[in-house]
Amino acid sequence: MKYSVKITTLIILFTLTQKFSYAQQVEVTIGLKKTIKNLCNPDEIFGLLNELEGQRRAIRPLSDEKILELLNTNSIFLKENPKFKGKEIITLVVNCEGTLVKCELEKGKSPLLREEIQQTFFSLGSWIPGQLKGEKVDSVQFIAYRVKKGVLYFKEDFFND
Repeated sequence: MKYSVKITTLIILFTLTQKFSYAQQVEVTIGLKKTIKNLCNPDEIFGLLNELEGQRRAIRPLSDEKILELLNTNSIFLKENPKFKGKEIITLVVNCEGTLVKCELEKGKSPLLREEIQQTFFSLGSWIPGQLKGEKVDSVQFIAYRVKKGVLYFKEDFFND
């Protein structure tokens, strides 16, 4: 009997903790070092979290699996360098109209691979823009990727889907 009471108490505490944490609205705006063209509001670019009420991240035109298939199938660099290893972060900025306006990668080991990744993301087409409290907003996403044995993989997204 005491055992079931403790479990019930833990479940209630966990549930209350979850409700309070989700009830807090978190709005993250991203500061920019450089001006990005074609933003709806250059003063407010949001990092959105699907888990929070009133927020929805921009939705990519294709699934991660399809994007990876495009990258791995079409990359000249990966085909010519089957032993290549590396990892990096892709920064994607989508405006309130659903247009990818920035795809940036750090200065990684391969300028050609960086260019191929950028070309692939810009070729995807229209996104569904991110929303904050029902309004379409400019938003940013970060995707970590790694290349192992010449194959590109996405790591878990920083802001979960």
